[in-house]
Amino acid sequence: MHADPKAPAVAPEAEGDRPLAATSYSWVFKAKCPPLPDVAWWRVKKHTDIVRYVNRRHTGDWMPYIKSWTNRLNKLRDILDRNSGIKTKTGETLVGDSLKIYVDQTQQRVETIKCLSRAAADYAYKRSQIR
Repeated sequence: MHADPKAPAVAPEAEGDRPLAATSYSWVFKAKCPPLPDVAWWRVKKHTDIVRYVNRRHTGDWMPYIKSWTNRLNKLRDILDRNSGIKTKTGETLVGDSLKIYVDQTQQRVETIKCLSRAAADYAYKRSQIR
């Protein structure tokens, strides 16, 4: 496809004082959320990917996504407490120290997701004040 010659050369959010587009992700880059740990078998690994996923899968409702990852974290902690192990999507077995590291990484992910959720709510509030 060819670009529309009548379309603006820059995104609306880059044009000074114009309000941000409803689908803008510029707020994600301004959010001061911790980075996600680098886990090989996690498919969604960037802040913008998480936001897009929540918007697409949950129509912007963060609670199901937070709940899903919190449940995973609690299950992992239970497995660790029972001195058991898990097998990852890549076939790696995690037990003991390696499972503890993964539990910590999952905890970091939950904290990042909650941070992004708060940033999304702040963005939505600010957008509502523009109108």
